[in-house]
Amino acid sequence: MALNCVWMVVFDREIMEAALAVLFTMCVTLYICMFISYRKLDQSVQVLEKQSRFSDVWLTRMLVQNGLGIYATWCTVGTHLNLAFVLVFRSAHDISNQDACTIALGILSAIIVLSIVTDWFFLDRFSRYTFTPYLVLVVAFAESLSKNYEEGARNTIFTIVLLAVSGVASVVKFIFLVYRHC
Repeated sequence: MALNCVWMVVFDREIMEAALAVLFTMCVTLYICMFISYRKLDQSVQVLEKQSRFSDVWLTRMLVQNGLGIYATWCTVGTHLNLAFVLVFRSAHDISNQDACTIALGILSAIIVLSIVTDWFFLDRFSRYTFTPYLVLVVAFAESLSKNYEEGARNTIFTIVLLAVSGVASVVKFIFLVYRHC
């Protein structure tokens, strides 16, 4: 929360480079928190289930891990928005708003694809019940389209593709969750 407060101050003061660094640090710390939560629950789930503390397991999965997933995903999207601000307003090179947004969307799309692959195939044991990041991406891209839709524009098409990928990934994640749980 301290980093969030610092980010709000530096962003309000329009110190964009510092805001980007703080937001990136916030993302890293949130993903570390998610990793710790996944690891600790995995280490203690058998003991908790043996003690019939199923509600503790499910509350951790649904509230803690999905809550961290929401926060971390929003921060990841926000970091890339901040990156676009820095590229447009603070870069030594003359980068247009459209080019900066394309760069930010490109990096974000690579992160999304990497996250989906690792979540579904390598970290499923830990993150099987964390579905909120997918929903956050759908909301973020849908909201971006509702505010910035421009027929035929490069970034509009890019955002539509990312929205479609996020929507399909949400459905597939839910199918994997149900199939692998049963």
